[in-house]
Amino acid sequence: MVQPIPEELVKRIRDEVLSGKLKWQVAQELGVSYDTVKKYTRDLNHRIRSYRTLPSYLAREIRERVQNGESKYQVSRELGVSYQTVTMLTRDLPSTRPGFPGIRGKTLEAMQKLFSQGYILDVDPRQIRQLRKYFPEIKVAVIEKKHICYLDEKAKDAAMAFLKTRKKKVFSYQELKSITKVFGVKLESEEKKRFIGRKHKELPSENRSIKGHFGHNLKEAQRKLDDFLGRFLHSEVL
Repeated sequence: MVQPIPEELVKRIRDEVLSGKLKWQVAQELGVSYDTVKKYTRDLNHRIRSYRTLPSYLAREIRERVQNGESKYQVSRELGVSYQTVTMLTRDLPSTRPGFPGIRGKTLEAMQKLFSQGYILDVDPRQIRQLRKYFPEIKVAVIEKKHICYLDEKAKDAAMAFLKTRKKKVFSYQELKSITKVFGVKLESEEKKRFIGRKHKELPSENRSIKGHFGHNLKEAQRKLDDFLGRFLHSEVL
């Protein structure tokens, strides 16, 4: 059980975490336990998401802890680094089985695919709920009755993959925008062109057909009128 600490120390812990320091680092510097820091900063969403921005000393710490037998999930939670970042840095190292209760079978396969690919299309909502118990950073988009889960940095990839697998083509920029908005991303002009359809191009041929139909009827009507007037005028003359 974490013992209460003075308010001044609580404020300093929170300030240090908000300044960008990792929770375990703050614990070491202030001489308190990691659990104490975690308790008083539970509401602060401080998590390094990309291994590219990770300090070299922290990358070494991650690898050493995994080599010493800690699970990648445990290292992720304790150091405040995303699980995907830990797996990217230690993909050449075997991992101790994290032992997530309830994550097995298809849910385990979904988890492995999510962290290797960055997204999964059309996932069972029950699997998503189970995964988010352990990985709350997983994002979910529900569109056209499909549940899509993805990692924050793979949002655009998830949106593009969904658009490519759609049976119905997108016919307007507005429709495309409404879909990408669900994922919170914007596509570049060249990317948009891949999904804009050509439905409006069909209209001219239809119009020509209609115009030709009425044009033919108009000529026929004019011919009959001329024929009638010709006979009428001829009878009047006689």
